[in-house]
Amino acid sequence: MRFPLFAILLALLPVLPAQTGTAVPALAALDRAMTNYLSKTKTNGGSLAVTQGGRLVYARGFGLADTALKTPVQPDSLFRVGSISKPITSITTLRLVQDGRLSLDAPIVPLLGTAVLPAGILADARWNQITVRHLLQHSGGWDAEASFDPLSSYAVVEGLGLTLPLRQPLTVDDVIRFMAKQPLQFFPGTRYAYSNFGMLLLGRLIERVAGVPYEKLVRDTVLEPMGIQRMALGGALPAQRRLGEVEYYSAERLPAFYPGIGAEVPAPDGGYYFEVIQGAGAWIASPIDLVRFANGVDGRKGPALLRPETIRQMTNRPSFTPTGGYYGLGWMLDQNGASLDWSDSGALEGTYALLYRSDLAGGVCFAMTFNGLPESETASDELLEAIGSTLLSVRQWPTGDAFDSLLPSAAPRVAGAVSAATQVAGVSPGGLVSLHGMNLGPVEALGTRLDSSGRVATSLGGVEVLFDGLSAPLLYVSRNQINAVAPMALKGRALARVEVVRNGQRSATFTASVLDTAPGVFTLSGNGRALAVALNSDGALNGEQTPAARGSVVTLWGSGLENFSTVLQDGEVPRGANALRTAPRARIGDQAADVLYAGAAPGFVAGVLQFNVRVPANASAGRAFVELSSADGSSRQGVWLWVR
Repeated sequence: MRFPLFAILLALLPVLPAQTGTAVPALAALDRAMTNYLSKTKTNGGSLAVTQGGRLVYARGFGLADTALKTPVQPDSLFRVGSISKPITSITTLRLVQDGRLSLDAPIVPLLGTAVLPAGILADARWNQITVRHLLQHSGGWDAEASFDPLSSYAVVEGLGLTLPLRQPLTVDDVIRFMAKQPLQFFPGTRYAYSNFGMLLLGRLIERVAGVPYEKLVRDTVLEPMGIQRMALGGALPAQRRLGEVEYYSAERLPAFYPGIGAEVPAPDGGYYFEVIQGAGAWIASPIDLVRFANGVDGRKGPALLRPETIRQMTNRPSFTPTGGYYGLGWMLDQNGASLDWSDSGALEGTYALLYRSDLAGGVCFAMTFNGLPESETASDELLEAIGSTLLSVRQWPTGDAFDSLLPSAAPRVAGAVSAATQVAGVSPGGLVSLHGMNLGPVEALGTRLDSSGRVATSLGGVEVLFDGLSAPLLYVSRNQINAVAPMALKGRALARVEVVRNGQRSATFTASVLDTAPGVFTLSGNGRALAVALNSDGALNGEQTPAARGSVVTLWGSGLENFSTVLQDGEVPRGANALRTAPRARIGDQAADVLYAGAAPGFVAGVLQFNVRVPANASAGRAFVELSSADGSSRQGVWLWVR
């Protein structure tokens, strides 16, 4: 049975914004500080963004986003930001307060309602004294150091009578109801005690008040008005990585929350249950997103999200913290001379992030993110000190604002071209190529379509791609990635000039190497380490929850496995079998697999191949790597199927 290819999402390199700051020698110290930090902590990769006066003046990536693929970190690579999620939740709450939809001193129990807290469930009557303000201040009455943290321990799982891995979903409401049956550690509003649970509770509360899901509420209320488009709630598993998101690295192994991935897993890959972390620590963002967020609160960048009176409430000192640094409503606050500095940090196994904003030096703000967690805080403190002293030493800042180059109206910029078959830089004539860059297409991705003559369209969403002046069939277009089929006319050339034209705006010319073909299999994830694009025999997308049966036939797609027996023109849609001249070989796991069909994908485009492969009857259950090979070589490992 044959199924049309419906999704190709190769993103071997994240988007590459302007590398700002080289014109100011003082900022070169930031490069050294970041490089030294990676070396000292043995962290694989990180990224740093700096604004001054609301202008983006520095944005750079360092090290590797993915060590297996040797993918470099880019300035807007996406990272888990941990507890920097809390200011995001808090600012959303304050916007509801400012709009008159919520009161800071409103008790939380009636707002949550009996749908969340059934009558008679509260074991501690002091819950009735907890207000929205207390949740924002971390003064709600929970002290994880004196009891436990329900978001990072297994107490909830055990208390609900569940076992790991979870065979049924664990919801935010499950956690809230469990905690409602536990005693508080102090009377609400009387002292500060950092509480992940309190922020999780706040996220659920504002969702109830607004009547829309938490992530949509944050996006509509805060992120979109600030012009932030790529921030999102992250997932726990490698298969859930977003386009442009890094891999996370940790030696720590934890019991797996999710079935089908083993009893113990690397902590970043299923050792946390992201479905309940949400507003307390589940957001992913780039450092560029974070500094835009911090600058958008009071109008340093763009219209102010919060009015001055709301910001005063946010930064007021609580009566129970009379001196020193303190936690306001969603931020750590510290009086630094004439400046009241805002900050927050986030840490999970496999990630560390920090966001800092000051009025000094004309109003500086910086964010840094890493795909590893240092063993001690010493190196992080040294890095923070190095960045701070560098920014205070700058006497002449770069002119202009690199934020402008990230606007949807800005001209497209091509940063790289990768062969989908070989997964190396360059293009293969007649093969699929992934272009990466900035402002390449619309934020909402577009898939392939046929033009009036029945050929694959060479224009999607006002976007065209030219190889040496020749228009290419387009399969996928998004803001930072385009998948196109390189023209056959490139065969025999050493180099090709690549240009992207979007709504009449033309990118600078990018020169790509022209490569020989080689086998390749497409993947779904942005970093190339997730599910293969495969359909089971019933047409369902193959996945952990929908594995293929032994002996069944799965359908895969790829490119680079020799030529068709019938020569196809650029953009021509195959109408027959168009089998390959030499049948490829396949392996699933450690077993040879029969290839029942290998040829042009029916109803698709030249250069894209379809493979119908039978899963071996003796294949092992679970995740199995897929390998396709021919006389030209073998596809890389790193693409897999799920087998039952």
